[in-house]
This record gives sequence, structure tokens and C-alpha cells, in this order.
Amino acid sequence: MSIADQIEAYLRSLPEPQQSEMRHLHMLIYFVQPGCRLWFDDGLHTDGNVVADPVIGYGSYIVRYVNGVDEERFQIGLTASEADITVLVMGLDDTLYLRHFFGDAIGEAYVTSHSIRFNSIREIDLGVLQAAVLAGFDAHPPNQ
Repeated sequence: MSIADQIEAYLRSLPEPQQSEMRHLHMLIYFVQPGCRLWFDDGLHTDGNVVADPVIGYGSYIVRYVNGVDEERFQIGLTASEADITVLVMGLDDTLYLRHFFGDAIGEAYVTSHSIRFNSIREIDLGVLQAAVLAGFDAHPPNQ
């Protein structure tokens, strides 16, 4: 199954209104970085056990570990649990960046060093969320 098909199956599996909100966010993130690499992690361990909620990933950057190992990861992630929706903003060097620049302006969301979590898109400022997503993409521009 293609990544696009996996993403569609995941979105279809979500209850309303969360499904519609996740579709809206999926389009918003892809609008910020059209043509970016799409990822899908189903949250299953190799033995088939659930270890995390599924995540849609966008973009790509390389993490270089101290031991010399490089790993490719997504820049932005989107996931939903029973209680909320989370946008992951990965690769930011400054762990206070999201909270400092977007925490107070975004609305009713819990903002950490690399995530923005909220119950519904009706509770947040989508323009501020879009700016946070753009900052995540800008942290590691393509081909760098």
C-alpha cells in the first residue's frame, strides 16, 4: 500500500469531527511545504504490538548522532489520540522556541519543546499554527 493510501486509511479510521479536522490540518501542512516527502508510521512494533499513535510525517532532515550515525526523520508530524490532536515540530535546535514564539498566541493548546497539542482546531489560531509549521520546515531547508 502506498504512503498516500496508508494516510487516507488512517484518516478514514478516525471518528468525526476529528477526521475532518485532521484532513484540514493535513492540507494546511502540505500547503506550507508542497511536494515535501510524506511519511506514515502506523505505530506498530515489528511484532505487531501497538507502541504509539499513528503519525503522518512531512518533509525530511538528517539527525547526526554523536556516535557518527545519521538518521533521516520527518520535520513535521501530525497525529491524533482519543483525546487530542498533536502537531510535532521536529529538528528545532532551541527547545524553548515553540513556547516562546507561539505558546501565548496559538490559543488553547499545550505547547512543549517539539509539540503543539490541542483538543480541536476551533480552539487554536490556525495562522499561528501555520507559522509554527513553517518555522519547523525552515529549521532544516531541503538539501542541507
